[in-house]
Amino acid sequence: MINATSTSSPSDDLGDSKPSEYYEAMRDQSIYVTNWQDAERSARDFMRANGYPGATLTNPGADGGVDVVAAGAIAQVKHYNTPIGEPAIVQLAGTTMRPQYQGREALFFSSSGYTAKATTTGRDLGVTLYKLNNSLHWVRVY
Repeated sequence: MINATSTSSPSDDLGDSKPSEYYEAMRDQSIYVTNWQDAERSARDFMRANGYPGATLTNPGADGGVDVVAAGAIAQVKHYNTPIGEPAIVQLAGTTMRPQYQGREALFFSSSGYTAKATTTGRDLGVTLYKLNNSLHWVRVY
């Protein structure tokens, strides 16, 4: 279970070419997320620093609803302008039933937060929800 701030090293799952200052900022997990790639890397780095050191990004494209994979967890990451709704949470919970993901914790990272229904559904289905706060830190919603 993740419950602390993130640190990062400049690993390069998506052809990452961020300057070293980016990784210095990641030491306290305060980053500037401008696109979905930044959001996915940030979530991966947060997971690595908080109990899932082997967290890696899946290939871009048809990822089956999983953006980050670790030995004990899978994560979906969304960088939208509107809050995430219930269907995305239900989909991720269902993904943990696939043979390759059974027994893993489901984590959802959203830069735009969640609807009230999505938050309730996350709690009911055991999906841990994170969002970026105004200080650009991942914080647990549920």
